[in-house]
Amino acid sequence: MQALIEAASQLANDTAEGSAAMQAARALWHDTVACAWSGYAAPEVAALRELHAALAPGRFRPPGASAGLGATAGAFVNAVAACRDEACEGLALAHGRPGVPVIAALWALAAHRPMSWGQVLRATVCGYQVGGAMGAYLRILPGMHVDAVWPGLGVAAAVAHALSLPPERAVDAVETCASQMGASLYLPVAQGVASRNTYLGHSAWLGLTSALSAAAGMPGPRGAARDFARRVLQRPADDEPTVYPQALVEQAYWKPYACVRHVQYGARAAEKMRAELQPAAIDAIRLRVYPEAITYCGNRAPASGIAAQFSLSHGIAAMLLHGDLGPAQFSLHALADPALQRLEALVQLQPEPDRFGPGGRGAVLEVRCAGRWRQQAVSAIEGDAGCPPSDAQRQVKFTQYCGGAPQALALGTRILQAATNVDASSILESDP
Repeated sequence: MQALIEAASQLANDTAEGSAAMQAARALWHDTVACAWSGYAAPEVAALRELHAALAPGRFRPPGASAGLGATAGAFVNAVAACRDEACEGLALAHGRPGVPVIAALWALAAHRPMSWGQVLRATVCGYQVGGAMGAYLRILPGMHVDAVWPGLGVAAAVAHALSLPPERAVDAVETCASQMGASLYLPVAQGVASRNTYLGHSAWLGLTSALSAAAGMPGPRGAARDFARRVLQRPADDEPTVYPQALVEQAYWKPYACVRHVQYGARAAEKMRAELQPAAIDAIRLRVYPEAITYCGNRAPASGIAAQFSLSHGIAAMLLHGDLGPAQFSLHALADPALQRLEALVQLQPEPDRFGPGGRGAVLEVRCAGRWRQQAVSAIEGDAGCPPSDAQRQVKFTQYCGGAPQALALGTRILQAATNVDASSILESDP
């Protein structure tokens, strides 16, 4: 752990303005803030924000807030909001989302503690590096959900870096967090309940409070992450996390659609062939996809937004019917559409473990319409490694998710363009 923390901290300290890692950190903030802005518009997230503001007031004012929140409360609700529409970042190597809770915590912390925008961006690089490496190391077991497990370790590292703690204290923060990690279940997704969105909130809160404990002088146990890996995840006792020399934030993926990454390949295939189809004339659909996609996203006839976000069949049906897969396609109103339900029921899921290679992703969609079969293969989408979205695509998504609100657009511009020596709170104020 010491080697990982020291390497991540050095990598962050060496990140120069204009470097690929710095630009990737800005892009990560830009996208995550847009996702959070959209999430805060949901009634349950807005209510959660107001409840926390009443119990833990402070100087952080998230989008739409009637009162300010404290840093830990703000970190929690930021993370819940950012993952609510399932349109946020992720890292394939880690099988999860290192960035969402890191940004959630730093966004709230910056309102309470003086730090430059450069400090925040470098702390993001550091936290993403640790979170990504620990995600690869602490690979979850079947039936578990990643978001309340290792992501908090990256938050602890990010906050420790933002607070300028020495490496020993950063190790304290990460290991304190590791000694309290939850073995969170996939069950909320299977049942379609939104409590799953609190998992990243838990990680943001735990990482932040662990770093504050280290800053206060409370030592953390050594070997806690390794012990968790052995006791809970059944890993060999001598396994250690890999120290990656490259900035993992540069590998963060960006999502064009508001659903789990596994769903997006089939949805893109549907989008490509939609122009030549009449949805009412479709009478058979087959999706050939890598097995992991079916394991996590085999939900059928989803009755809630979160179940639909984890549904390969819903993603295909919604795209074939509407040509869009934004947040609106996961509303209860959209799910109740008989035309969509008919198409979703037609989808047959076929696992193909050898077609896409070890760890590979992609999909082959076959649709029979008016007696004729059509096929579309997709091996990559925007946001995958080697397939970055354009600046225009990023801006279109940002504008859509923040509803075109002028204050949100101004915030997005500051995130992408502000000098690193400017006070971070002046950059990140969402409702001036």
